[in-house]
Amino acid sequence: MFAFILSLFFISNLFFSRYGFAAEREQYDVDFVFFDAKRVQAFNRKASFEIDFVVKEHVQNMLSKEIVFQVLPSERVWISLRSDKPTCTPAKIKTESRLDEFLFSLPTGITASSRIFTRRTATSISDVLNDDGEIRSLVELANHVDDFLLFHTRNRSYGSFMDQQISSLDPKFRQEIVSSTSFAAEVKLFLASRSSYLVATPILLHRAYPNVLKEFENYRLENSPSYSLGHVMCNDTPQSREFIKEFNTALEIMHANGVFKQIQLDAYPLSLHAEMNDLLDESGLRNSLYLKDNYN
Repeated sequence: MFAFILSLFFISNLFFSRYGFAAEREQYDVDFVFFDAKRVQAFNRKASFEIDFVVKEHVQNMLSKEIVFQVLPSERVWISLRSDKPTCTPAKIKTESRLDEFLFSLPTGITASSRIFTRRTATSISDVLNDDGEIRSLVELANHVDDFLLFHTRNRSYGSFMDQQISSLDPKFRQEIVSSTSFAAEVKLFLASRSSYLVATPILLHRAYPNVLKEFENYRLENSPSYSLGHVMCNDTPQSREFIKEFNTALEIMHANGVFKQIQLDAYPLSLHAEMNDLLDESGLRNSLYLKDNYN
């Protein structure tokens, strides 16, 4: 009955907002921050194109107040998250270390886990591949090739498994960067041949750098997880706790009516729908938002 009432609230709220009858809503006493101006502007004009933001557009119609994002450089996002001011940011992977500091919503999106991208003309790496064509480890790859260099961004998580692989590299094989644009800086350095390898997820490249998917080879790492889950991440304050509670309720409604699952598929080209359906099944996300933490 509770879910039915909430669904009615969603439908009525959507009707009034669509036809111009809704009064301007109060904003949350929470700072919603993100580093990517393009994605923030798309969300604020209701034209999002990435999973986590499309989900939030739909959730917005069910919330009592309005989410308005502001753009901050990546480093300032983290400063804000570690301040006393209630702050939330989207599209964050849940890790054990982050759980010590922050609150997380239910999952907002699923994506295939990070892979290793390299140029097709690069040194042959067949000697470090297992029988399934996966790289046995980043350390083995780095020691095998002559030109190995990997850029990684401070405060960015690539998933717990990949984070551990990167931290295991000898410092001469990796270089930490501080960037206001995070992922984009790594891709630009890779495309400019400043680095020989790139850690990236196919969905991010599909949206922002489709030529990378077409022109470069990519490999999974042995024993790497198949998927990663995105979440809203907030600092721990009464206001952010209240927001997460309301946000999760809206996610539950979206999951129950099938909208959530359709958003996950629509974010990908048709050629990747079979893989995404497999990930929805493997993760359990097709049937429930309440998943055991795997820290992928």
